Amino acid sequence: MDALGLLTIFAVLLGTVGGLGSIFNLLVTPWIRGYNRISIFIAFFSLAALLLLLDRIPLKRLFLWGLAAGLVVLGIYDQTSTGMIPRYRSLKREYENDAAFVREIEDGLPAHSRIWQIPEMVYPEDEPFTAWGTSITSWVTFTRARCTGVSA
Repeated sequence: MDALGLLTIFAVLLGTVGGLGSIFNLLVTPWIRGYNRISIFIAFFSLAALLLLLDRIPLKRLFLWGLAAGLVVLGIYDQTSTGMIPRYRSLKREYENDAAFVREIEDGLPAHSRIWQIPEMVYPEDEPFTAWGTSITSWVTFTRARCTGVSA
């Protein structure tokens, strides 16, 4: 139980904005990012501590196992929903519209032409310039239909 408490405290200090992660990045290397992703481990440590605490209560084991199973089901229900299912029809329609647009560009070019695509961002330092959260480069490369060569 004490180990879980220490792990939780360390994880919170590491994942906090301006915490140990920032100090590590300042003193050692700035290449490690995404300390906020440690929140999954914080949740696990907290649930494990809760279950260990419940294990000390003199209740029947069946009740505790039922409670643990209920927590798992509640967690799965909380993290999934029908809203997570992609809207396939509208995505297909959008993709076909983009493919038609790229095809129209390609039709205006001479045979065996090449399209040179200039990247719009430097990963991961810059923010994307498009409303879609990605660069036009990846969009055109993904939707191109008949170009003989594409430079990225």
